[in-house]
Amino acid sequence: MSDRKARRKASPLRTAEQARAWLRDNGISAAQFARDHNLSLDAVKEVLLGRSKANYGKAHLAAVALGIKRNPQIPTLSPKSTRTG
Repeated sequence: MSDRKARRKASPLRTAEQARAWLRDNGISAAQFARDHNLSLDAVKEVLLGRSKANYGKAHLAAVALGIKRNPQIPTLSPKSTRTG
């Protein structure tokens, strides 16, 4: 299987507000989400409230689990360029 076939199309990312709504719509508390994903509740709350940029560490792991940031371990296809020439 070529490297290109192993890649997935990038799924749209959520905003912190959309992640909060997703948790609410699915009846999942931030505390339960943190427990289910072995994350720090403080990190999850900081990301959901937009207080953290989630560039590294526990907050980054929480943002990836919430669908706010991409998982750097999973290669994705880039959108096709519209550039000509």
